[in-house]
This record gives sequence, structure tokens and C-alpha cells, in this order.
Amino acid sequence: EEGVTKILEFAQFVGGTPGAARMLQGLGSVAEAHGTPQKAEAYYRRALASWDKVVPDSSEAARMYNMLASVEFDNGDLIKAGQDYSHALTILTKMTPGNDDTATALNGLGLVAVRLSEWAKAIDSYRSTLAIREKLSPGSLAVADVLFNLGEPLYQRGDLAEAEEYYSRALAIREKLSPGTDGVAACLHMLGIVTTDRGALPRAEEYLRRALQIYEALLPDSLDAARTINGLGVVSTLQGDVEKAIEYHRHALAIQTELAPRSADIVVSLGDLGNLASNTGDLNGAQSYYQQALAIQ
Repeated sequence: EEGVTKILEFAQFVGGTPGAARMLQGLGSVAEAHGTPQKAEAYYRRALASWDKVVPDSSEAARMYNMLASVEFDNGDLIKAGQDYSHALTILTKMTPGNDDTATALNGLGLVAVRLSEWAKAIDSYRSTLAIREKLSPGSLAVADVLFNLGEPLYQRGDLAEAEEYYSRALAIREKLSPGTDGVAACLHMLGIVTTDRGALPRAEEYLRRALQIYEALLPDSLDAARTINGLGVVSTLQGDVEKAIEYHRHALAIQTELAPRSADIVVSLGDLGNLASNTGDLNGAQSYYQQALAIQ
């Protein structure tokens, strides 16, 4: 804390200089890494003010807008995040279009649009990001990340075939460059969800089993594993294996009750179990599950 105070005092002494801006930016990065986003946002704002004094609307200022927007997004302030990503993009489009910072701003706008359920905007932003990433580093994990991101708004909009295509392309890159990671598992999980909705149940089950195998190897009984177990429960229900479906959903519910007892995921599990109980004539059981879900929502 004493070291931070000295840095701040020196930054104040040197005033609006590149050195002061970089020191404040560094303090913001440290605060963000330490899990204090409000401090990070305050430092980034002061750094941005310093850059604006030195070189208004510079590439450094644009990078600062991106960093500030990222913290605002994590804090749930989607409107401010969208505004700052847009400000960064406006600066970069005039100065250095097609660089990594431009891709960061576009990707950020896509993230904001997804949170706001603005699927068309998200798809446009991610497609623009992808064009840049593929030019700068074809076949990279950065490209895989954008491909994966594109899958979500396409899926939410009902474009299942296209969503499957992007998740598959992301999977191919991640399996090559980072096999056995949660990124690979996430692709497999989403491919399982998409193919379930497309009615390709054997393929869906295979994807979900592969995802679960990775999740359990990385961290047994995690929330990611529970979501995949729920997915297997849905597949089992659609295949007519009610007993296995109940087993999967109860397993997922046990994990979620332990780790996140008031989450949206647990509401899904309770709802699925309620539906199964109702369909098998267990009306008391169905009522109990539905009441538990309502108590959480």
C-alpha cells in the first residue's frame, strides 16, 4: 500500500505525461488482477485523462478505453462498457484499422450485445473481429475464441446449423493447440447442446460424454460438469430413458446444491426433475421440485 501511495504521488507530480499515464495504467492492471475492479476502473480513468492531455484520441487512449470497458463489463455496467468500446473503435478506425486493438474493441462490443440479447449486433461485431483475427494470426487460439463466441448468438437466434459449424471450427483449433483443456470441453458441450436441439441425439450424447470426461479430469464435480450432466439428462429424456435422465439430473442437482445453491443452473435442474416427475405421474414430487425452483427465482 505504501508503494502504491508513492507511485501515485509521483504520477501526480509528473502530471499529464506518458510516464504518469503508464504508471496509472499499471496500477489499474494490478488492481484488476487482485480482484478490485472499482479501484482498477478509477486508475484507468485517471490514466485515460493523462493520455488525453498528452495526445488526445491516440492509439494509447484507445487501448485505455478498451481496458476501461473490460472492467465496466465485468462490473455489469453494460451501457458504459459499450460506449467505451465504441469510443475505442472510433479512434482506431481512423488511425490503425485492422489491428489487434481494433479486434479487441469489436469483440467487446459483441460481448456486450450478447448480454443485451442483441443477437444481430453481436454476430456483426464477432464477424468483423474474426476477419481481423484470421488475418493477423490464422489458426490461432485467438481465432478459436472468436469462432466460439460467434456460436452463441447464432444458437440463440435459432441458426443451429451455422452455430454448429462455428463450434466445430473452434473445436478443431483448440484440440490441436490446447488438447484436454476446458476450452475444448466448452466446445464439446455446446456442440452437444446444439445437436440435441437439431435432434441428432447419438452425436449429442457423444459430444457431452467427451466434454464431461475432460471436465471431470480437470475438476471433478464442478459447475461446468454439472451443466454437461444436465445436458446428458435432456438427451436421455428425449431417448425415452426416464430412469437414466432422473439419475443425471439428480447428480447435477447435488453438485449445484453444494456449489451454487441459488443459481440459475439449479433452477434448470429442479425444473427438469419436476417435468420428469410430472410426466411419470409423480405429482407430489413434481410439485416439490417446482416449489423449490420458484423459491430460488
